[in-house]
Amino acid sequence: MNMKAGILTYHNIPNFGALLQALALCRALRQSGADCEIIDYRCSNVEQRELTFHTSDNSVKTIYRRLFYWPGEKEKIRRCTDFMRDQEVVSNRTYTRATIGEANAVYDTFITGSDMVWNLDINGHDLTFFLDFTEDDKTRYSYASSIGGIWAKEEEKHLLPLLKRYESLSAREQDTASWITNELSLDCKWTADPTMLMEASEWKRLVFPVREKNYVLVYFPNAGILDAAKTYARRKRKELVVLSFKPFRGRHIKSKAVYTPGEWLSYLHGADAVFTDSYHGILFSIYFKKTFWTNNHSNRMESLFAGLHLEGRFLEENTFENRIDYDACMLRMEEMRRKALAYIKHMATKNCKVKKTHITANERNCSGCTACMAVCPANAILFEEDLQGFKRPVVSQSKCIECGKCLRVCPARNPLRECRDIHPNAYAVRWENEEIRENSASGAFFPAMARYILKKKSGYICGCVLNKELMPIHIVTDQWTDVLRMQDSKYVQSDLQDCFAAIKALLLQGNYVLFTGTSCQVAGLKAALHVSGVPEETLLTIDFFCHGVPSPRIWKEYLDFYRRKRRRPVTGYRFRSKKYGWGKTARGANYLNSVRTGRPAMRVIPFRRCRNSGPEDIWDDRSYEARMWRMIFFSDLCLRSYCYTCPYATLHKPADITMGDFWGLDVCLPEFDDAKGTSLVIGRTKKGLAALEQIQYLRKMEVPVELAIKRQANAFAPSMEEKKRAQFWEDYRAHGFDYIAKKYFKYGRAVKVKSAVKLALFKWRLMDYSN
Repeated sequence: MNMKAGILTYHNIPNFGALLQALALCRALRQSGADCEIIDYRCSNVEQRELTFHTSDNSVKTIYRRLFYWPGEKEKIRRCTDFMRDQEVVSNRTYTRATIGEANAVYDTFITGSDMVWNLDINGHDLTFFLDFTEDDKTRYSYASSIGGIWAKEEEKHLLPLLKRYESLSAREQDTASWITNELSLDCKWTADPTMLMEASEWKRLVFPVREKNYVLVYFPNAGILDAAKTYARRKRKELVVLSFKPFRGRHIKSKAVYTPGEWLSYLHGADAVFTDSYHGILFSIYFKKTFWTNNHSNRMESLFAGLHLEGRFLEENTFENRIDYDACMLRMEEMRRKALAYIKHMATKNCKVKKTHITANERNCSGCTACMAVCPANAILFEEDLQGFKRPVVSQSKCIECGKCLRVCPARNPLRECRDIHPNAYAVRWENEEIRENSASGAFFPAMARYILKKKSGYICGCVLNKELMPIHIVTDQWTDVLRMQDSKYVQSDLQDCFAAIKALLLQGNYVLFTGTSCQVAGLKAALHVSGVPEETLLTIDFFCHGVPSPRIWKEYLDFYRRKRRRPVTGYRFRSKKYGWGKTARGANYLNSVRTGRPAMRVIPFRRCRNSGPEDIWDDRSYEARMWRMIFFSDLCLRSYCYTCPYATLHKPADITMGDFWGLDVCLPEFDDAKGTSLVIGRTKKGLAALEQIQYLRKMEVPVELAIKRQANAFAPSMEEKKRAQFWEDYRAHGFDYIAKKYFKYGRAVKVKSAVKLALFKWRLMDYSN
C-alpha cells in the first residue's frame, strides 16, 4: 500500500538554520519519490521561546527592547513564516497538542525531523516529537534528530518505549548516535544535517548580490567572536558586518538586520571570512567554501568537524593563517551526503506514496513567464488571474500526463544563470533620429535594434504594446508600425499570451527573432527553447534593469479611476514623457506620466446650457490623477511577489544584451549627454555585440561596466517588499480602488491643490521633482 508521510520538526520559528533544514529534508524526500509534507504542528513551549516578547527584571531595558528591537523581530517572524509558506512544503492544516492525534487520518508514515527536536528543554517535554500520538499501524522514522546532551535516567525510562516503536533511528551527532546504540541498545545511524542533502548550487538559488563588498561577517556575535573578528578585519583591512538587530559601533563596523533565509545566505555567500558560533552558519560557510572560525565547542560542532576532518577552526587554537583544504573537505562531505541520501531513499521508497510531478505555483514562486505552458505536450496548462491580477499556471488534472517538463523548465525553480561568452561591455548609446528618440524613454536603442532585425535580417520582433484597452501584451510582428507601439517603458506586467509558441515556430523555420522583455521573461523563453530542443542561433534577446512589475488589475482599476474622476475617455498613455527633458535637465520629471484623452463627458447642470469644449485628442500631464501611476509604481505595494526575491536583480542577467536609461551620464560622460536621452547598453555575448557593431546609425561610446551601473539600483538587489503590502491588498479587496487611492496615495482635494502648486513651481523653475 502506498503511503503519505508527515514530518515533525521546527519549521515555524525565526531561526534561519531551522527553516532551511526543514525545507531540505522535505525536498530530499520528495526528490526521492515520496509524497510528504511538514506537519504544521505548533509546540506551545517552542512558540513561547521563539515567537513571544520576553520581559526582563529591568523595566527600562524591557521598554527599550520593546520599542527598538521587538518590531524588527516581529517583522522577521512574519517574513520567515511567508518564506516557508511560499516553499509549499507545510501542511494546510495546523495542529496543536490537543489535535495532533487527528493527523493519523492523514498520514501513514511519520518522520521526526532534524534539529534539536529531541531536546526536552527546548520542546518542554513535548512527546509529540517522539510520535507518542501515532497509532500502532503507522510507520515511524527519525532523520538526524538531535538531543543536545543526554537524557536523565528518569527521562530515558519514559522515552525508551517510544523510541522502540520507530522503524529506524538516526541522529545528527555521532556521539548521540553512539550513545543511543550503546546505552539504550537501539540501532541508531549517524546521518548528516538535512541541509547537506542539497548541493551548494541549489542553495545559491536563494542568494542575491548584497551591497557590501570586501567584508568579514559576524553572526551570533558573542564577545569572543566579535573581538576576534575585529582583529582579523583590521589585519586584513576589511569592513566588519555584524548580522544583528543590535547596533554595533566602531570604525569600519556595520550592523545589518536580516529578515529572511535568503538575505542570511546572501551575506554568508558574499563574505570573505565568517566568525560565528551558529551550527548552520558554519555549515553554510563550508558549503560556500568560506574561511571561518568559531568558539562553539558543542557536541554537534565537534561531531561536524570530526566527520569532515576540519582542524584549526576554533579561535583559541588559531592564528588566522591556516587554510581549509576544501578539495579534501568536499570529498568527505560528498561521502556523508551519499550515505544520507541512501537513508532518505530507504524512507521514501519503502512506505511513502510517489508524488505527482507537475507544477504548482503560488504568488511568490512564479514570475508568470509562461514557459511551462509553452512546453506542455498535453496542453494541460493555462494561465489564469489570481486575486491580485497576476497570471499563474493552472494544471488540468484530467489532461496532465505527469511528464515533469513544466517543473524542469520553470526558471523560478531553476534560475537561468548569466548568458555570457565574453566579458560584458558597456556603452552609452543613442540613435540620432530625433523623432524616434523623442518617443523613446531614453536613447532609442530598442527601435534601432528592431530596425536592424527587420531590414537587414528580414526577421521578427517580439515586444510589449498597449492594446485597445491599454493593457500591456506581448506581440510578434514584422511591421515597423508595431515597433513604434513598443516604444516607451510600460510599468505594468505584460501578458505574453502564446508568444513563446510563435517564436519557437519562427526559429525552427530559420527566421531571425528579436525578443525584448524582463529578465524573467527572457529566462522563461530560453528555458522553453532549451527543453524543446529549439536552436537559438537566430534568436537575439534584450532585457533591462527592472524595478518590478505592478499588477495589471490595479492598472486597469487606475484607468477606470481616471475616467471617472476626470470624466474623460482614455485613449492612450505615456509612462515616460520627455516633455520637460531627460536626465538632469528634466529636474526629476522623467517619470511624469501623460494620459491621452478625448472629449470630456457631458455634464448636466440645471438651468444652464452645457456643451463639450476643447480638442478631441489632448495629452494630460497636469492633473494629479494623470500622475498617480508614478506614485503607485514606486510605492512597491502592488508589485508581483516574485519581484521581491528576483534572482536577476543583478548585473548577471540571462539576455544577450541589457538596456536601460544611462543615469549619471552627466557625471561620467558629460560630453556625450545632449539631454535628449541616452541608453545604457551592456553586451554579454558575441552574438549581441556583433549585432550592436553592425548598426552604423547608432552613436555609441564604451564605458567601464562598474561605472555604467552605479546609478542602477536594481543592478544590485531586488526591490524591497513594503511592510504595508499585505494590508494594501486586504483593503483593496474589501473596499476597492477609491479607498486605497485615499489611504495609500493621499488622493483628495488637499493633495490635488498641493500637486497643482508644485507643478506650477516646477514649470516656473522654482523647484524640481528630484527633491
